[in-house]
Amino acid sequence: MTRAGTTLDRIAGAGMTAIGLGHTSTHLVVEWLPSPHPELRAAMAEALLTVGNEVSILQVHQGLSLAMGALLMGFGVQIARTRTKVDRALHTTLAGVVCALSMTFFPTFVAVLTTGVFLVLVGAMLRPGENRLAD
Repeated sequence: MTRAGTTLDRIAGAGMTAIGLGHTSTHLVVEWLPSPHPELRAAMAEALLTVGNEVSILQVHQGLSLAMGALLMGFGVQIARTRTKVDRALHTTLAGVVCALSMTFFPTFVAVLTTGVFLVLVGAMLRPGENRLAD
């Protein structure tokens, strides 16, 4: 049986899990605070979509945000449990996509955090001692 995750995989996994936990925590805290733009929140609540059942844009936004946080946490756990070189290549590729999306759509600090995770994974791929994973 191959060893699960090298040190760099575990560092990157912990980073991605922390990003997901931070995202989810922030979402939940913001939901309890007064909205700085109540008119926008009201408009999102009133705008309805019918796809099987009727949901508001606000519900879709909240659901996607919570799902994103949960998926980032799960992705972090998977990164930490890397077992093969193929796993690491897939994780690095997906982390690169997350990094690019963060740079395009999110605040700078999120882009910095996701870039850090991506660079740690690239380092794991390039560092000879970190490649003791199964093929």
